[in-house]
Amino acid sequence: MPVVPIITTDWSLIRNFRPGDFNYPEKLDFRVVRGVDLLSSILGEEFIILDDFRIFSKIKDSQHLLGRAIDFTVPTVEPMTVLDTIRKIKWFSGYGMYVNERGIVSFHVDTRTDRSPDNPATWGASKGREINQREWAYTSLRSIIDKYFPAALPALVWVFIMGVGIYCLAEYT
Repeated sequence: MPVVPIITTDWSLIRNFRPGDFNYPEKLDFRVVRGVDLLSSILGEEFIILDDFRIFSKIKDSQHLLGRAIDFTVPTVEPMTVLDTIRKIKWFSGYGMYVNERGIVSFHVDTRTDRSPDNPATWGASKGREINQREWAYTSLRSIIDKYFPAALPALVWVFIMGVGIYCLAEYT
């Protein structure tokens, strides 16, 4: 199925997003944008678009290169709620949930043509249908802080002490 460029469709059909919300709106498949718009309407929360069409990708068969994929986060909704909603609407033929390089729980959805919404490609925490809140280690930003902050605390204390020491040396010399 060929990509349906969003420029050939009417943006008035998209309720929650504008072309400026995307890096390359003219390169996106209308179906993936319409799916993210539908998801946003159901959840009723603000989405932050992280990635859409890419000119370059390390992954040769990336759906981003075809304009069929969007990565986003919904900071005000529990990740498993977003994932369950993605599953229930049966719009996307590929989806995944992951923690990005900034430690933010993020989602990838796509409209790949080699799979269907009834048999989607899934990965990350999306792989098993039986996944629940307890099995997914990153249920919220709070859980990430709880997991990694204690390990970083000694380093933060050291940096603070050194900063105070340097300030005092500069002040009194």
